[in-house]
Amino acid sequence: MSRKGSLMTGLILVVLVALVVGPLKFKSGAQPLQSNVPPLPPGEGSWILKINTVDGRFVPSLRLNRRLIITSQGDTEGLSIYSCKPKLSAEELRIIEQAVTSATPSAWSAWRDVHITDSCITRVSLSRREAGSKERTYHASWLCSAARPPTMPADLAAVYVSANKLRDGVIKRCKDEYEQGVESLRREIQTKPDDAGTHERLGDLYSTGFRYEEAFEAFQQVVRLKPTDVDALSKLADAYRRSDHDNEAIETYKQLLRLEPKDEVARDAFAALGELYEKSKHYREAVEAYKRLLRIGPKDEQTSEWTEYKLGELYFKLGDNGAALKQFETLKNLGSSQIWELYGDYVDPGLRVDPKDKEALFNLANAHYYVNKYERAIEAYKQVLQLDPRNDLAYSRLGLSYSQLDRNKEAIEAFKQAIELKPDDASAYTNLGNMYDRVGRYVDAVEVLKEAIRLKPDGAEAYGYLAWAYNKMGRYAEGLVAARQAANLESNNALAYNEMGNALMGLGRNAEAVAALQQAVRLQPNNDVAHHNLGTAYSNLERYEEALEAFQESIRLNPSDTAAYNNLASMANDMGRLAKAVEAARQAIRLNPNLPNPHRHLGYAYLKMRWYREAIASLKQAVRLDPAYAEAHHNLGLAYLALRDRRAALKQFRILKALNSDLANQLYVEINK
Repeated sequence: MSRKGSLMTGLILVVLVALVVGPLKFKSGAQPLQSNVPPLPPGEGSWILKINTVDGRFVPSLRLNRRLIITSQGDTEGLSIYSCKPKLSAEELRIIEQAVTSATPSAWSAWRDVHITDSCITRVSLSRREAGSKERTYHASWLCSAARPPTMPADLAAVYVSANKLRDGVIKRCKDEYEQGVESLRREIQTKPDDAGTHERLGDLYSTGFRYEEAFEAFQQVVRLKPTDVDALSKLADAYRRSDHDNEAIETYKQLLRLEPKDEVARDAFAALGELYEKSKHYREAVEAYKRLLRIGPKDEQTSEWTEYKLGELYFKLGDNGAALKQFETLKNLGSSQIWELYGDYVDPGLRVDPKDKEALFNLANAHYYVNKYERAIEAYKQVLQLDPRNDLAYSRLGLSYSQLDRNKEAIEAFKQAIELKPDDASAYTNLGNMYDRVGRYVDAVEVLKEAIRLKPDGAEAYGYLAWAYNKMGRYAEGLVAARQAANLESNNALAYNEMGNALMGLGRNAEAVAALQQAVRLQPNNDVAHHNLGTAYSNLERYEEALEAFQESIRLNPSDTAAYNNLASMANDMGRLAKAVEAARQAIRLNPNLPNPHRHLGYAYLKMRWYREAIASLKQAVRLDPAYAEAHHNLGLAYLALRDRRAALKQFRILKALNSDLANQLYVEINK
């Protein structure tokens, strides 16, 4: 079929492994599947019909997975079961084409019923592969029935029934081909009984068909012929394991490891042994197997995380809570998300440790801390310190726990204690400097952060906090130097680029500030402060659309960011988007009604909208909160003037003369027009 958007037919039936065969072509007379979805431009995609079936009826020990895909671009793959590659007949292809091309969009939309039996589950879907290889599904339904379900539209039933019609013949051909392969290897063995390679290929074929008892015999024969054949032993052990012959699998893996195979083989063997020992509740042997795996070195990060997690789980099962809790430190250092699963399964339900075992208590506190259970961590660290009052690390971790709960005063005291016990601990000084920054004690922050840097000159974090303190003090040149040093030491330090941007804004170098803050956002896309500061830099450059977008993103990330709402209101006023300004200012006031700026921005927006009485109410609130707020007094004078209240406007003029002569003169001109 040559028309754009029409559905040509191809086929994929996958049971174990899908293998490619040649493209299929059909007669041009069939009617195409119509759709109410606009057609794609030529070359940008294809329609795809999928029929996925899981069926256990034909081979009791095997659930056969079969997938039928028909696309408008003629994409075609063939069936594979037991490694066979049967081709569909022309009649089979014609049946599928006729069924598919008769389906209509209304039928797809109506097909919603689900029918599931023990024998099979079938899912039929219509999707489209769009530009960039992305696939979008428009309709999908599940059903299972050898006959047409009564609620299924006739044209879709034809698709399903046609797929079922092909199944018996195709699977039979595959099974026949498989048996022929087995028989061929058996005959070959009769003529060459000592050919280990032929026995191994036969074992592979038996394993593919899940005929494990026969696979054992074949691989055992290979081992008798070649006792040091690592591959054969590995395959034999794997066949034992897959068929739940656990004791035989363990002994075969041990035999394999005595041959000192290459790391890749040994790694898999120790992993399998760990799993088998755990399954049989031989936890100590499982621990030893996983430790041996770690000594070799896991093949990738994921395997390393999984192995360390299994060790933690096994220690808990052995009742060795101290060793198990140590695994939290390891998992944390690996950045493993499995730390949460280990905590949830064994710690969260109420794990108890010996109240006199300070090491176990410390590790328990760490486990709480690593999964953000800070209140529980604080209590555990306090217990540790009762037993060991000179544990500086416990004080540091206690300070970190307090800081996460914004209990800043207690955090400061904890970090001071840590420093008193260990005066050369650069990290404790860094954390204390961070806390001083948080509470606005910037002079103290500078002092302790300089000491942190003296102790650890390559401490990027300390330089970042030092830049923060300098910027808050208005010492932007020094802030810029510190921020650049932090970035030089650690190129992915988002705080460094954020403070670099703040310092550059303070120095009036807003274009450079934008570049620095864009880097901060790239490094930490979910950092609302970086987006907020970027919006401020854009605003300074009068790039209002970009500023608006940055402030909106900051608010999306932190809906309680009053300052972002305030800036958004100011920006929207400057852009003449008064409704947006009103919305943002009201939200800022809702979050913090005691800030004067949002009231002024709301009053200004009302003034521009000629809602003068509402403007006066908001502006009076602004000057009540900040009597020296010159811009609010100026706007208030203009609002009174708009209502012809010259006396009230003159009163605002007299107040302004003492606050801002320029704004006072502007208001005086308006009064005397």
